[in-house]
Amino acid sequence: MKRFRRISLTGQMQLGFTALIFIAVTLVELNIAEMLWIDYTQTRIEKQEETVQAANQMMSYLGSMDKDISYVSEAAAQGGAVRQLEKSFEADATALSTLLETAVQSAQPGSKDAASLREMSNLLDQYQATADAAFAAADQQSTQLTPRLREATSVGMQLSDVAAPYAEDMMALLDARQARLGYITNLCLIVTAVLGVIALAGGSVVGLGLARRIRRTLRGAVTDISNSASELLAVATQVSSGAAQTAASTSETTATVDEVKQTALLAQEKASQAAEGATGAVQNIGSARELTEDTASGIERMQDQMDTVFSAISTLSERAQEAGEIVASVNDLAEQSNLLSVNASIEAAKAGEYGKGFTVVAQEVKSLAGQSKQAVAQVRTMLGEIQKASQTAVEAATQSREAVEAGRQKSVQAGEALQRVAEGAREDAESSLQASASAQQQLAGMEQMAAAIESINQASAQAVDGTRQVDQEIRHLQDLAQRLRSMIEGKSADEPEPPTVDNDGDRS
Repeated sequence: MKRFRRISLTGQMQLGFTALIFIAVTLVELNIAEMLWIDYTQTRIEKQEETVQAANQMMSYLGSMDKDISYVSEAAAQGGAVRQLEKSFEADATALSTLLETAVQSAQPGSKDAASLREMSNLLDQYQATADAAFAAADQQSTQLTPRLREATSVGMQLSDVAAPYAEDMMALLDARQARLGYITNLCLIVTAVLGVIALAGGSVVGLGLARRIRRTLRGAVTDISNSASELLAVATQVSSGAAQTAASTSETTATVDEVKQTALLAQEKASQAAEGATGAVQNIGSARELTEDTASGIERMQDQMDTVFSAISTLSERAQEAGEIVASVNDLAEQSNLLSVNASIEAAKAGEYGKGFTVVAQEVKSLAGQSKQAVAQVRTMLGEIQKASQTAVEAATQSREAVEAGRQKSVQAGEALQRVAEGAREDAESSLQASASAQQQLAGMEQMAAAIESINQASAQAVDGTRQVDQEIRHLQDLAQRLRSMIEGKSADEPEPPTVDNDGDRS
């Protein structure tokens, strides 16, 4: 019991509800088991009733067959009625044989009932054989009728002696099962009623114990609430005074933050101007760099053109040299033509009159050779001048190429210098932008701080109002605790005071 008291109130309630649920489930399971058992027993009783009915029907068939056998003598004396008795006997015998076969199949193998049924089946076969012999003797008006009838009657009595105890045993078994069913049913009802009474008694005891435990717990809780309310009242007073001091401090902090905010605003403006100047310098340097790159590109194109001119002049000088070689060949041809014309004149003079025409031709060839020499001399003069001019152009083109290459290198160096200057200006611009952003963030932080201080000021005012409301609510809570204590003491005046506390903190 002491261990049970040490358990918490929620644990005791859970244990009580668990016990009640367990008992309820047990009762339900017992009722279900009882219903299943009753249904199973009822099914067996119904089968037993069918067996009893079959046994009674067997006895009825045996009685009818015995009557048919007993009337054989009278029917034989009257004549013509034996055939009807035989038909009636065979119909009853067939029906009885069918009942016996069904009973043998449904009986448990190796049981006493199965043995009795097989014995009745064998006796029925004998009874039917002896009856057939008696009916045949009656039809033939034989002297063997009386012995046959006695034999058939004897077998019929044996069959009745076996069938009658079988029917009585089936009736006794049916009565025993019905009595057992009634006994078990009454016993289950009694057990269910006892468990129900135990469950009600246990629930009542647990309920009373929990009620007392709840009263004691409430009494301790009311005392704790009263004490906590007193402490809260003192804390609320301290919070109220602290909130007033906080409001004064926040007012001074607000003035200081406004001054810092103005300073941050001026710093942000200066940083913005510096960032704009740095951005403009970066843009101008970028434009100068583009011009330098364009100049370098033009110089490179000029260098390509000078290379083309130098190549063309070199080609022209080579062609002039080739033309000089051709002129030398033409001069050689002119001298040979002149020599040929002299030889032709000599040969024409030797020919006399026949060579006059050839002399004219020789003179013309000589004249053409002279003109060719003059033309070759002029061409040589022109080629010499062309070679001199080509040489001069080549030298000038070489000097231009060197100058263009030097200018290109200077342009590249100027571009690299502008690149370094642009990178430095870009870094300065980024630093200025970062300084401006930092100033902007500081200004935003000052604004947020000012807003936060304003919120703190408002919260301090609200805290003062809230502490006043808390003071009122605590006083109201004390009144409620006092009234609850009065109600508990009025309802449970017979319980000991004050409540005790266990080692684990639960009141008991």
